[in-house]
Amino acid sequence: MTIKNKAWECIVAKGSHINASRNIYVLKAHYPEWQTLKSGYQGNYYYTTILRTLYSLSALASVGSKTIKSLKLEGAQINYSLDDAGDVRVYGLKIDKDIKPASLKQATGLYKVIFGEDEWGTQENRKLLMDFNHQWGNAHYAAVSGKFDDKEDAGRKLIKHINKAYKAAIHEKDSHKDRNHYSLYWQNGKHNSAEQRNHLASLIQQAQAKEARLNWLVHGEGASTFAHALNQLIRQPLARTIMAKGGDLSGQSVFFSNPRGQGTGEKELVALCEKAGLNYVGLNKSSADLHNPDTRAAFKAEAKKVGSSLKVSGALGVIGAAALPIAYEQFMNSNSVMEKVAIGVAGFVITQSAATTVHGYGRNLKSVWNDTVGKGNEDWA
Repeated sequence: MTIKNKAWECIVAKGSHINASRNIYVLKAHYPEWQTLKSGYQGNYYYTTILRTLYSLSALASVGSKTIKSLKLEGAQINYSLDDAGDVRVYGLKIDKDIKPASLKQATGLYKVIFGEDEWGTQENRKLLMDFNHQWGNAHYAAVSGKFDDKEDAGRKLIKHINKAYKAAIHEKDSHKDRNHYSLYWQNGKHNSAEQRNHLASLIQQAQAKEARLNWLVHGEGASTFAHALNQLIRQPLARTIMAKGGDLSGQSVFFSNPRGQGTGEKELVALCEKAGLNYVGLNKSSADLHNPDTRAAFKAEAKKVGSSLKVSGALGVIGAAALPIAYEQFMNSNSVMEKVAIGVAGFVITQSAATTVHGYGRNLKSVWNDTVGKGNEDWA
């Protein structure tokens, strides 16, 4: 039951949705800001993030507390507390109606990558939403970047991943047409930041709200961002239900290319997509990239097979093959290039000596080095 009060407006009524466990009230003085968010979120992913956060207050785990708490987001601040009835009272809702991406050349954000004069070029200006009506075949295409030197490099290379990942649905003649484009969520580092997973969750949700057909290509470290974004949407069912008008993610599909980072093993990604209701298309990975959790697990298993009887001399001194997993951990956690070289040389001696018994890693050391330390993962494996 909602409480009528001249100073307050109820924006979410308890029980109006299956996950609405509290009433949410906003001061009438801030009701115009609420209306701005509600009417404009589908065209601005900053607004989408703010609105989703506001809806999520209905599922707060804490009990009555009159202490006013503050949530600061990009372009907004929300001040709220819980009243004696356990309802949410939003005392302050401030939004920047003119919020837009900063005009920095390599800033993280959403870009168009356009085909023209036989090449793909990434536009300088960032966007607030994708053009879902622009499609190849029957879907819009979007990529989430891992690590690249710049957004231009990412734009040029990721189209190849898209074409190979969705080769059953599109041919180069479909994609490589003058003024064709795909959407790129370019990440200039900080792939595990809350800010970037919020952005990506909002882009997924914008497509969901419009029931758009969208095919994602998620690359490298971007897989971790994407996984965190899906988990966030799963944890916020009320926002998902209201903002997507009851729609689901069945119109969206995803293919992972050379995934890296926490939660990016193939079994984990398949299970996550199934839980979120997103179509899992497939996964392509390099068997030489030790940043991939599945490849890393296989590498450690092979290292253990060598046994403790093998002792060799390398740049780190006399070590046994059984110590290779330890050397690996040092290798992956070292910051210095010289440290990586030293550990790499030690690994080279061990694996070369055991080349007949250790799967591939000794014979393909160059690939391991290139895909793990170099830029090998930027290309299709």
